[in-house]
Amino acid sequence: MAGAARQSGTQRARGVAFGPSNSGALLTYVGSRWRLWWEASEDKALEVSHSDPAESYTASCWGPDGDEEGRKGAAGQVFALGCASGRVQVWDSRSGELVGPTAKAFAAVAKGTDARVSALALSSHRRGSVFVGCGTLPDVLEVGIADGVTRSSIKVGKVGIAQLTLSGGPSEWLLTACPNSTMRLWSLPDTSKGAKALPPVQRMRLAGPADTTSGLDMYCSGGKVLALCADGTMQVDVFVCDASTAAVDDKKQPPLSSAFVLSAHEQIRSARFVRQVAEGRATVLGFGGTVIACWNLRLDRAGKNGTPRTVASAFVVLAAELGGRVLSARPAAELQDKSNPLIIAYGATANPSFAKLRAPAAKGEAAVIERSVDAAGQAPKPAADGAAKPGAEVAAAATKKTPTILGPLEANVERTQPKKRQLGDIDKELEAGNRKRLQLPDGGKAQGGLSVTPMVRQALRAKDTASMEKVLQIADHKVIDCTVSELTGAEAFDLMQECTHRIMTQPIRGPIFCRWIQRVTLRHGAFLFSQPILHRALQPLHDVFTARCSSNKNLVRLQGRLQTLKYSGRALVEENKNTKSNEDVAKAPLLEYTEGDEENLAEEASQDGDASSASGAGEDEDGSGLDDFGSDDDDILIDGFD
Repeated sequence: MAGAARQSGTQRARGVAFGPSNSGALLTYVGSRWRLWWEASEDKALEVSHSDPAESYTASCWGPDGDEEGRKGAAGQVFALGCASGRVQVWDSRSGELVGPTAKAFAAVAKGTDARVSALALSSHRRGSVFVGCGTLPDVLEVGIADGVTRSSIKVGKVGIAQLTLSGGPSEWLLTACPNSTMRLWSLPDTSKGAKALPPVQRMRLAGPADTTSGLDMYCSGGKVLALCADGTMQVDVFVCDASTAAVDDKKQPPLSSAFVLSAHEQIRSARFVRQVAEGRATVLGFGGTVIACWNLRLDRAGKNGTPRTVASAFVVLAAELGGRVLSARPAAELQDKSNPLIIAYGATANPSFAKLRAPAAKGEAAVIERSVDAAGQAPKPAADGAAKPGAEVAAAATKKTPTILGPLEANVERTQPKKRQLGDIDKELEAGNRKRLQLPDGGKAQGGLSVTPMVRQALRAKDTASMEKVLQIADHKVIDCTVSELTGAEAFDLMQECTHRIMTQPIRGPIFCRWIQRVTLRHGAFLFSQPILHRALQPLHDVFTARCSSNKNLVRLQGRLQTLKYSGRALVEENKNTKSNEDVAKAPLLEYTEGDEENLAEEASQDGDASSASGAGEDEDGSGLDDFGSDDDDILIDGFD
């Protein structure tokens, strides 16, 4: 059965898939690394891992459990991995080595486009090939395991491949599923006598689900081919096909409708046929992230005239009872006895835990869970010689009291008894001014304001767009808080979805819509957190917030740079005010004239003359200055006349 793969943008693909019962292994892969896990035992390793930095894994599948004679063989020990580059690798789970060369597959076909492998299906050891599907091309390639050469190619639809599965046994059948298209059932020509492996032949079309198929499985018995498909909803479709049907013409024969619809109360991601208890009966095991369900079918009660028969689950086990998210499930062996358990993998993909699940002993009782490996990865000790038998352990486990599961708020908050205070102590605190005012959080008592709750309910139930637009134009936080506090959890979630739709189409009104979303989250956050089904529905809101906040870092950096330039400019302007530049000095006048300056200049000149005369008189008295100059002149004149 192929493992589920997820690819979202730049995120690394991851998947989990249990191998057949004879392998006893769990395969997990994340990005370019895969790991094998076994239940703890003395003769098996707990983990085998391999990392290939040149590839990124996107899909996986295990080989069928048994060889061409129906015996347990080495076929179930082989698994295949598809890569984002379009190549395919086949590994041996026991040795941890490649089986044959790495096949190019879609890497040699889808040149220049996305060649990511989306689905794989390993054939029997007798045929020795692997069927490969691509997420962007409608072709399925058959690639040889030993040589890695593409043997044949068949077109199964108009878009990419979603899932592939093969039925084991002497007669092999291939089931293909494409998104939003009918499923196709192909028969593989018999190669038991060493004949050449011929391409598959289309035998029937099956009505596909409305959503993209997430899980396929087939089982052949008594001339009937049983096929099922899961699409991540709360139901599984089961088809009953006649193995003797001849080749079909797509234009003439309508698709076969489902014979059974297996209903559940949680989303089922994948399902598989568990056992053939008796002729005309079958058991189906389905699981999702939050639930494990089991159905019992009687093939003689299949729906007729295109109307499927609805079957309720025989028993259900929730993820809360296991203590972790459900990863995968498989039967412990090819079960022919109802007492044999189911093997469950749960918890984190990086370190899964294992548990055995036994069906309830009687109708109305709870299923028995036996944890094989605890959270710390320690296996339980083997029983002593005088220990009780497994049947007694099961009976003792069934009589244990079921533990109480706390809600999302109770599990995270430590329960404490509030301390009583006397009235006199409160009065003293008020008088001293040391009493702290108790402030209720935003999710406590509603703020006073007008409520438009009836209008909101009417708009949600009638899907009245005009009324909802009037409601979402209100921006008063008191009215918003009072309205949201009176809504139920489901109504508040629908209101949040309306806001999400309008944020994407009217981003300019984002502040008002975010105010409504904020109050819904504060008031009904516990309800939203306790409903795993609603988490996926909030993914568009998360994407909108991520897109709107993607440029936040760049804008913050730009704001910091602009502020730095602003303050640097201010400092430069202040500095220029205090110092004169060369240009200012060049433009300054050499002389400034003001009327009346002549009188001032004359007075200054007269004062300077008086001062100089006074200084000359002083020098004459001392026998220097003008007296010496006059005596020299007299001598010159006298000499001239002589």
